[in-house]
Amino acid sequence: MHSTLAARRARGLRILLFVLECALGIIAVGLAAAFTQWSRWLLPVAVLLYLLIVVATALLSGFWQAVIVSLSAVGVQAFLSARQPQSNLAVYPVNTVTLVVFVLVALTVSRLSARVTNNAREAESRGGQMHDLYEFTRRTLQMNLHVEPGPQLADLVHDIFALEAVAVFDADLHTVYQAGFWNADPEEMARNVYYFETSDDDPQSGLGRRVVRLGTVPVGSLVVRGETTPLVNNAIASLIAITFELTNRLLTTARLDAGEVALRASPVGVASMVEEVVASLGDRLASMKVIIKLEEDDMVVACDRQLMVMLLTQYVDNACKYSIFGTAITIRVVRSRAEVIFSVHSFGPVIPMADRERIFNRYYRSSTQSNRAPGTGIGLSVAKRVAVIHGGYVWVTSEEVEGTTFFAAIPAPIEKRKSL
Repeated sequence: MHSTLAARRARGLRILLFVLECALGIIAVGLAAAFTQWSRWLLPVAVLLYLLIVVATALLSGFWQAVIVSLSAVGVQAFLSARQPQSNLAVYPVNTVTLVVFVLVALTVSRLSARVTNNAREAESRGGQMHDLYEFTRRTLQMNLHVEPGPQLADLVHDIFALEAVAVFDADLHTVYQAGFWNADPEEMARNVYYFETSDDDPQSGLGRRVVRLGTVPVGSLVVRGETTPLVNNAIASLIAITFELTNRLLTTARLDAGEVALRASPVGVASMVEEVVASLGDRLASMKVIIKLEEDDMVVACDRQLMVMLLTQYVDNACKYSIFGTAITIRVVRSRAEVIFSVHSFGPVIPMADRERIFNRYYRSSTQSNRAPGTGIGLSVAKRVAVIHGGYVWVTSEEVEGTTFFAAIPAPIEKRKSL
């Protein structure tokens, strides 16, 4: 009911504004007519004065206001012409021609004015959107890295873009975070957007739905309600995906450093774990040859599966970034005494000897330009900490002929699987 009253009030104000604009134009025509009659010498250019008023009305108000002002101008001109004995309206249909000219001019000017105005508004809107996106990017860098990013991202999107409501689903944590006012719980909708990979915009309800993807891999979803555009929704979803990756890695690293991550070791099938890693990077590995070499097909290792998947994913992802196109990536797992050694081999730029230890430090990037690829400099530090929390260690070898191999040694006993 409140929205209906607001709509009626807005409609009433628009009608009142329309009437006022028409009245001002008609008053201007009347004043111009009176002035030309008083001065007499301006009578030959009276029509030009009316035309200027029509053009001004079309520019400032719009086409229909200009049409009404044109009719008033033609009426005034007809009235004044009728008072002149030498005028013969039946012989000289000047008023009809004048009206047609006025209407055509009003139509042309109003259309050009509307186009220019729309372009200016779009440019202003884009400028505002770019500012909002910049502010969102800047403030994500100031987020608290010791808590989950979801609640902070939902609040930032809601505040910066002035939206009615926001819901962000973090698939890693299986949690939906909300900001603003929702008429109904958006949790199911946010989850469905992720599971069914639905991205669309509904102008009637004001809802925008986006799958949050890291590359081509879905990592969550975004649902917003309010005044926004499809391009802005796409940009917000992309920034959320990047922030998810960055903050989740930083959060994991910080927790590993602080000893807040409890090691949950259990017997894990190495083959299935490696297959999980390869499947998760399926799109990135689609154009590459992947070779998996296990010393024993039924190998089982006692480790924290989630953390080890994180370590191997980082190694394989790193190989994807730097390997030479057409060469193979080899994932190998062997037993060496009381250690399990995981390794990922690829052919790419040689890592200088001076960088081979520091490359596992947080934010460190290789000093050679050929070794530069998009990334945060966090992933390998996470891999190192995962190995350390298992009581192991990491290292890398890199030669031009032999290629580059990243290793992780985990001091865990390996047993053969007794049953599948």
